[in-house]
Amino acid sequence: KIVPFTNLLSLKKNGSTVTLTVLRKSKKIDPVITLTPKKYLIPILDYQIKPSYYALVGIVFIPMSLMAYLEKINETDPDNYDSVAHLTGLLDQKMKQPDEQIIFVTQVFVTDLIEDFPENSPVLKSINDIDIINLKHLYKVVQAELGKSKYIKIEFQNTHQVVVLSCKEILKNQNKILQNNLGLVRDYVGS
Repeated sequence: KIVPFTNLLSLKKNGSTVTLTVLRKSKKIDPVITLTPKKYLIPILDYQIKPSYYALVGIVFIPMSLMAYLEKINETDPDNYDSVAHLTGLLDQKMKQPDEQIIFVTQVFVTDLIEDFPENSPVLKSINDIDIINLKHLYKVVQAELGKSKYIKIEFQNTHQVVVLSCKEILKNQNKILQNNLGLVRDYVGS
């Protein structure tokens, strides 16, 4: 009985070893391989990503997941679908390094510091010209830049708009903005 290779592998558990028989240049070799789960840049199942977010003066950043992607697509007016079409291209991207995540803005609270903000769930590119790898990296970069820079410049992948915030104003207003919009929580909930 012939069974497709992918079906056979799906019956195995993470960490299992399998012996493959490979014919290469008329020689038979039998490598032993340890199975590991495929890592998607956008996790397919919710259990593949721990709930976490980072809120910076009313801008709420989260890692992209399939659930978040579908939520954004479904809440978009069909006549305005082009506004989230850039998200579709992200589904095919592969991780370039371990722990890489696509970070996007899921919500923006109205504050005096944020008057004009890019719409359409912008995907984060960089903070002060430092490319962001994942949510923890975002937090560390912002904290470091708050201590040494005058401004935080937020750049996005899918728009030419840039958000520039005064570090002095961020430090002055961060806790008040978070408390007014989220209640008594820290600015960062780690995973």
